[in-house]
Amino acid sequence: MTSADEGWAVGGILNADHSWAQSLILHFSHCQWTQVGPTIANVGLSSISMDAPTDGWITGSSYGSASVLLHYSGGRWQQKHVATLENATGYFGNVRMLSPTDGWIVIEHAKDAHGLITTALAHEHNGAWSVLMNTPFALVTDVSPVGPDDAWVIGTASDSDPTGMLAHYKAGQWVATVPMGGTVDSSHLSLRMVSPAVGWAMAEAPGPGGNYFEAVETPLVLRYDGTTWKSVHIGANPAAQRVYMFGANEGWAFQLSHQADNADPGNLTISQAQYESGGTWRAAKITARSISDIYALSRVSAGEYWAIGSYQFSMHQSLLLHFANDTWTQYGQ
Repeated sequence: MTSADEGWAVGGILNADHSWAQSLILHFSHCQWTQVGPTIANVGLSSISMDAPTDGWITGSSYGSASVLLHYSGGRWQQKHVATLENATGYFGNVRMLSPTDGWIVIEHAKDAHGLITTALAHEHNGAWSVLMNTPFALVTDVSPVGPDDAWVIGTASDSDPTGMLAHYKAGQWVATVPMGGTVDSSHLSLRMVSPAVGWAMAEAPGPGGNYFEAVETPLVLRYDGTTWKSVHIGANPAAQRVYMFGANEGWAFQLSHQADNADPGNLTISQAQYESGGTWRAAKITARSISDIYALSRVSAGEYWAIGSYQFSMHQSLLLHFANDTWTQYGQ
């Protein structure tokens, strides 16, 4: 969301075999979501970052082919060809832009001979893109820029070692590498730097036996004070597994549970949602049923958010959710 009245969402439309049919860009304006162009055949879009209402970037890829990059300028999205990035092997993941001339993209390499994934980073500095291969740990999942040529990254030691890790890049070099203090689920790592001196790292730690699918995970939340990262207790329901912090007194906590009539370990739905505003945690209603996840939270104000959710029975079917008046509502219903 670039304002309370305008925003963007990206994804893709699937074929019956769950391959990508075409890319999808949605634009929120005048209180409605509208599909806009361009559409790219056989491509799904994975991440968007708007550094200004009039400038932004989208990453995407198709199964078994090169990644795509789109740039928003002059009031329209156009596919962007950057030679230094097109020569890079791998698939574009999260894009995080600080300004029209400074930003980051996670590049995920295909599995190696041992079946493991490694990552690299693309960095735009002063308007020029380059690829950084020398990341301090092998699996970077997210980036949060805090200034020109200055960013923190989060991930795990490797695809086979789930030790949570943080690292700081500044002025062309890695200046700090920090273990998060435990093993984590690499698919649920997020990082939000509020400023160069304030930041939040959020993860899920496995429960007994290291199983991430039994609703026994615990949140691992670290806060950065400008000098060190420290594990903190946010004060939400301790049964919540998934946490997203937006500031010292603002955040979300979601509890996932098994439905009574479905014992499949992987079939979890959100059974409780809480949000913190002004230092007080409050319960939030969710009107849509069988929601297995809420992610891509975008803040409009302390009492208003947009997000994308996915259904329990179809991880390939998503919905747009709007939070206001203490309630998450499926947009359009």
